[in-house]
Amino acid sequence: MFRSLLVLTASLLADVEASGSHPWEYAATFKLTAHAPFSWIWQRKLGKWADADMKFAWYPAATDAAAAIESQEDAAKTLFATTPTTVIQGAALSPGVLYKMTMDQGAALTMFKMTPATATKHITTFMQHSPSEFENKLHWLQDADGGDLEPTATEPAKKVAVVVPVVPEDHTSTSYLACVLVLFVSLAGIAFSGKGFLTFVGGTDRFRVASSAFASGALLFAAFGLMFPEAVHKLGAGGFKESTVNAYFATSFIVGILLCISLDNMGDKLFAKKKITAEKPAVPVDGIAAAIEEGGAVATIPAKTNAVAKTDAAPAVPKSFTDTSTWSCIVVQIIVGDFFHNFVDGIVIGTAFKSCSSSAGWTVSAGVVYHELSQEIADFLVLISTGGMSFKQAVVANFLSGTGVMFGCIVINATKPNSPWLGALLTFGGAIYVFIGLAQLQWWTERADDFTRNLMFFIVGCLGIGLVLLSHEHCTPLVAATTAVVDAHAGHNH
Repeated sequence: MFRSLLVLTASLLADVEASGSHPWEYAATFKLTAHAPFSWIWQRKLGKWADADMKFAWYPAATDAAAAIESQEDAAKTLFATTPTTVIQGAALSPGVLYKMTMDQGAALTMFKMTPATATKHITTFMQHSPSEFENKLHWLQDADGGDLEPTATEPAKKVAVVVPVVPEDHTSTSYLACVLVLFVSLAGIAFSGKGFLTFVGGTDRFRVASSAFASGALLFAAFGLMFPEAVHKLGAGGFKESTVNAYFATSFIVGILLCISLDNMGDKLFAKKKITAEKPAVPVDGIAAAIEEGGAVATIPAKTNAVAKTDAAPAVPKSFTDTSTWSCIVVQIIVGDFFHNFVDGIVIGTAFKSCSSSAGWTVSAGVVYHELSQEIADFLVLISTGGMSFKQAVVANFLSGTGVMFGCIVINATKPNSPWLGALLTFGGAIYVFIGLAQLQWWTERADDFTRNLMFFIVGCLGIGLVLLSHEHCTPLVAATTAVVDAHAGHNH
């Protein structure tokens, strides 16, 4: 059941005349202390415009006191009785003219420019609708530097709202239950690594390349189709300028790539992996096979031969659970990247349960489980092939990286959501996935005879993530009861 939100509001109006005797709903004065031109910015809310258009007029004023509104009311009434001039996105607004601002239905915001004379220090404005109805992430009046301009006096005067808050239902325990279910999805790879599956892909080497192709598709689609768009959405929700959002995104992306490069370069030091030379000239020995030791591996050469010996040994397997000598640096990259991705999943799930509703929380959780299935399978397959881990090591590693979802949910239940921080984490995790999918796996450079087959695995990996995007939507939290105010537009016939 959706939680109920009961808000009891009593409004005390300072000006009784503002109840409907004027042809405008809102009037205000401003003190112009910043640089022109000024921008009137109207925005959609929840994908809808409060109205398709709005009548608007402004005048230079001698003061920014409330008396300026009173002194120009008669002129404004006469002006509002005339036929307005229709303007669209980007139009310049002159003083003493009644405009009909037309909102761009195909855009998230519509902007108009106002450039008062240099000598003008104060202005009054008269608007058909309250500007708060068209305010979303950005303030509705900004100067040339992007600074917000607030009115000095308004008519009607600001309302004093008395709010009776309703304590929302607590879904904390339910959100943890959902995260536990997501956590166990990290073990899904076990079902796809048995003998039957290995036989299907044609042996260890073909399995390694095919699993890399599958993982590459899943990771790249997760990054470009889910994580990066969500990151931009979260960064933009912070109210930053476009240039600031781009800077945060680029910085987080580069940090993720640099981490991968650092781990890649330190891989040989972190994991002393011994390699087998593919070819070694044989030394003929009469009646005795020559054993040529290379990096700890022994290649037996038939006696009395000058041919080149080739070794096509299977990938080395750890001798014990604590043996890391066979690991490659991609192990750390996958665990770190997957942990951050799961951490963000936990934040998203916790946010849905905490700020939306139980129904929304379970819907988001279902989407997370779906895309985690293909992603966790891909991670597991790479860990036990390219990663050089044993079956048990991969199970434990995948499970540990999956615990990120629990930590993310704990953080969101203990704190308030911070969209820019969440966006940075999503970008960082996505960058790691891009590096792995392109720079590490490189399935297209191996086994040219199996390219078509491996391409199909790549496409399947993409589809595992892509299908969930068909119904993916950003979760928009409900407004808390304590911030509820009277709808200034309610009761008006427009």
